[in-house]
Amino acid sequence: MKRTAQFILAFALAASAHATDRVVSASGTYNTISSAIAASSDGDRILVEPGTYTGDVQLDKDLFLLPAVEGARYFLNGSVRVAGGDAPRRVVISGIHAGYFSTYGGTARLDVVLIDSYFNGVDGYNADPSGKHHIELYRDSIPTGIILRSGSAYGCVIGGFIATTQSAVNVYGTTTLTDPVRIVGNELAYTPSYSTNSAYSIHVTASVPFQIDNNYVNVWVSSSKFIQVD
Repeated sequence: MKRTAQFILAFALAASAHATDRVVSASGTYNTISSAIAASSDGDRILVEPGTYTGDVQLDKDLFLLPAVEGARYFLNGSVRVAGGDAPRRVVISGIHAGYFSTYGGTARLDVVLIDSYFNGVDGYNADPSGKHHIELYRDSIPTGIILRSGSAYGCVIGGFIATTQSAVNVYGTTTLTDPVRIVGNELAYTPSYSTNSAYSIHVTASVPFQIDNNYVNVWVSSSKFIQVD
């Protein structure tokens, strides 16, 4: 898992020579992430200096959103939304501390990779009527939970619930994708005051191949189950 995430970041850092880097900083040409996105084209990299930025962010292109300083984190007072399109799209986001993350729309496959980031919650389900959004999470912190039609989570810290009847990791609904779902090496937590009999650490209802392995639950609720597969 660690080597996979490093490979993805190395790929991002070695992006095509035809791509353009745009640096976001409080006093630079691009002082918001959204302004850098608006000026970018598919394949470009947006490098964000450490700091706190304001405003919701929408990505509707093939882009890399990365920290300008390796290992540093940048903060966003707002949510992040990634749009699907009429052609396949891939977005890589690393090093961000933001509000809610979600995907929406589009008729073609959308791949999103989230690495070393913090989001209040991750939703790749509710606004994906086409069933073509695939989200991979590596070493992220998600205090409420994740809900996906297709995707994987490796080495993340995921706790609590998006709602009282939803689990920490939810794989729901239908998808046209055949990628296996992998939930591997994560730390999962319940929020006991919100627990219900219909909530689990991991809940899979999608009809896709899946692997669930080496996950740790650090808060247990006796009335609930660790894994439910329907």
